Amino acid sequence: MKSRAIGISMVPQIFPGDSITLEPALSEPEPGDILVYKALDKLVVHRLLTLKGKQNEILILKGDNNPLADSPVCKDRIIGRVTDIKPGIRRAIYLLISPALRRFQKLLSR
Repeated sequence: MKSRAIGISMVPQIFPGDSITLEPALSEPEPGDILVYKALDKLVVHRLLTLKGKQNEILILKGDNNPLADSPVCKDRIIGRVTDIKPGIRRAIYLLISPALRRFQKLLSR
């Protein structure tokens, strides 16, 4: 299944507008995998940090751009894993304006 990424929690790996390919997680997930899980009324795409529990049934995930890990996720909420990322046009725009935004933020913090 293909989908478009939204949000910035996985920048710089996945940018808003990137096309991501999702496949069912048929094998045991491993730390470093980018997984998709159901959270309330949305799907979340974050990186697996570690597995916990006697049978690795609890997963700790985190967006690469987030300061903190997500709340623990039960393995049965995992929808699949990201197997491919195709850059979208927004990636180029983000990379072009990002340095200017950082300079502007520095000016404001003085």
